[in-house]
Amino acid sequence: MSRLGGDFSVSGRSPRPTESPAMQMNWLEFWHLAAASQYGIVIAVSDVGRAKQLLYQARSKAGDPALSGIQIRVSPVLPNEELWLVKESPDAAPSK
Repeated sequence: MSRLGGDFSVSGRSPRPTESPAMQMNWLEFWHLAAASQYGIVIAVSDVGRAKQLLYQARSKAGDPALSGIQIRVSPVLPNEELWLVKESPDAAPSK
């Protein structure tokens, strides 16, 4: 999966989307990037719970049925730092 910056600022990492209304589109863009990828994407975050909430809100507000086949999964390797947006597919296995 592709690795992307996600949630809040973390020292030594690239800039992240914020919670401001002007930046809310970025959360939806993560869904669209995952939909366009082969298996899904990895998002580096500093607050997994808050990032999940913002991602679910963005998908819900979008009302795009094409995004319903993508799951949010907490990384088993870095559970406090990464979320995976993974496509539901019988032949799709998440990898980095």
